[in-house]
Amino acid sequence: MPDATFRRLIGALLDRTGRIRSRRFWHAVHWVIDREAVVRVLVLTLRLASRGDEERRIAILTRFRQLCVRSGWPGHPPTWMNLDFARLEWRLRRGRPARGNPRRPPARALDRRLRVGLLGQFSKLTLCSSPRFVSEAAARFDVVVFDVEHPVEGFAGYLADHVQAYVPVSLDGWIDAAAAAANAAHLDLLHLFEMHSVSGGELLDRVDAPCVVHYCTGSEPLHDPRVSFQLQDQPQPDYFVRDDRIFCTMCRQPLSDQVVYDENGCFEVADRPERVPSWSEREPLVLFHGSLFKAAAPDFLAVVYGLLRDDPALRFVLFGKNDPFGRVEGTWLDDILETAERYGVRDRVEYRGEFSVRRSSDGVTRTDAGWRDLRDHLLRARLAPDPWPLGGGNTRAEAYAFGVPGVHMRVRLDPASWGRPQPATAEILSLLVPDASADTVEEYAEICRRVLTDGELADRVARRQLELLEPLLDLGAYWDAIRRQYEMWLETQPATTASQAT
Repeated sequence: MPDATFRRLIGALLDRTGRIRSRRFWHAVHWVIDREAVVRVLVLTLRLASRGDEERRIAILTRFRQLCVRSGWPGHPPTWMNLDFARLEWRLRRGRPARGNPRRPPARALDRRLRVGLLGQFSKLTLCSSPRFVSEAAARFDVVVFDVEHPVEGFAGYLADHVQAYVPVSLDGWIDAAAAAANAAHLDLLHLFEMHSVSGGELLDRVDAPCVVHYCTGSEPLHDPRVSFQLQDQPQPDYFVRDDRIFCTMCRQPLSDQVVYDENGCFEVADRPERVPSWSEREPLVLFHGSLFKAAAPDFLAVVYGLLRDDPALRFVLFGKNDPFGRVEGTWLDDILETAERYGVRDRVEYRGEFSVRRSSDGVTRTDAGWRDLRDHLLRARLAPDPWPLGGGNTRAEAYAFGVPGVHMRVRLDPASWGRPQPATAEILSLLVPDASADTVEEYAEICRRVLTDGELADRVARRQLELLEPLLDLGAYWDAIRRQYEMWLETQPATTASQAT
């Protein structure tokens, strides 16, 4: 069958099924793709289709992810993820059941300091690269940081001064090296940050830590049953944490039996001002900072450029990476500026480049010139609208910390919304300000107009944002929760002998 014909057939199938709202239908679909026999048949089919060519196999799986996982199918905007099919994708990529590698039994003495390993590419992670984050952990546990080299940012070597041990792991062959280092450290708990399901599974094949924790920086968990519990604070329409499991509303049952907690959300903001300016001290300026693919969403730009068209004094300034996410040709900045031309506001739209999360040699401040420029604009802007369908996390927290009101398109999780399309695809409940949150495009645009023109409302929103943010900056609370969750996990483990418990 010609490739173009095959794509048309698949597109038609996804379009038809995307209109189905029957709970029984989706329950049956998810039940089928969860069967081990079905997965084995699909793995064999994939092997035959790729004809032993690894690049072709990866290309097929990548296309599968685009169509069935990240396209919004069924019934949501792109960037929403079908987590049931994401779990199937993980199983197809693995090509075999997860190995039951031997784990050391956990120690039972809870009155001692736990030995905890932290593993990730720390130089690219805003929260985890903070010395305060790891030093709060080191105040409670014996901490070993396994810092995997980032191809651009390198290592966050300054963390060595804030923990009991620091192990840099070169990117080449990092899985074997990280597993060997983690096993040599004889950990009670291995904490993974932003781990991809495939590489995370390969790592778990090799580690012997009794307890493994994963922190999800997005809405997708690590699809591996060997993770003891996960932390995820970004629910989606139709997928959210309920009774410590990710619950799927399409078939009214948990995604899997993996334990997932949604109470550990926290943020770190560099260079916070001692005082934030009020509305009257700010300029008629709308500010966006983050990945430009988020700002390029057509409905979001229509609102922002509508505001500029209605108010000749208003300007729109953007900071962030013009990354190629989802692009075949052209750039997201091209789309943003071309749309501004169509609205007749191009002369009041300005892109000021990227800013870096890279910290200084002591890890305390950001030395990047782009960040300093962004910081200045955060103190001057009157509005930092959160884009949709995919909004920001750290960027929202930074806007809150600098006193910039941020209007947000919320995600509804109530039963009346289940199975129904929504404008936004992810939520951070801990940052939700009702007075600045909308359910529709029209409501979003109206709140933006009011925040820009009503100083009393803008200042009230800014105060509420700061009130919500303050407890989320308590990084020690994150590690206290980890300790509690570890103890709850320990209670579920089989009893060990006296020699194992010491």
